[in-house]
Amino acid sequence: MANHMSNTDKTKPRIAVLEDHDDTREFLTITLGDEFSVEDFADAVQLLSVLNREKFSAIVADIMLPGLDGYGFVRAVRTNEQLKDLCVIAVSALAMPGDREKAISAGFTEYLVKPVASTEIAAILWRCLEQSKLGDSPAA
Repeated sequence: MANHMSNTDKTKPRIAVLEDHDDTREFLTITLGDEFSVEDFADAVQLLSVLNREKFSAIVADIMLPGLDGYGFVRAVRTNEQLKDLCVIAVSALAMPGDREKAISAGFTEYLVKPVASTEIAAILWRCLEQSKLGDSPAA
């Protein structure tokens, strides 16, 4: 089971890590925690429930998850009007030809193959956050 409140600092962008393997989830939570306020989840359905009540700046998600997999998760995010523009980065062990294209067409913003350096994930998160700021329009 995930901590769900790993490293919360209100001055940093809030990131959700969705990963079912304890060691990988802990690694991502700790390493990204230097630059982001990170909350971790092992279950996609649980995270979708939290997303209906709480706001995150971005999500780092595995694809191969028990129950609702990463593809189903990102489709659910993209069909939710409040979440449809949220940056969702896939971090997966799937590295066959076509896997990246399948993930991007399912709705992931970016696709990284494990093992991946936390600095690479952080750089992509910052780029996503910057692009989403540039695309934001004033609230009506």
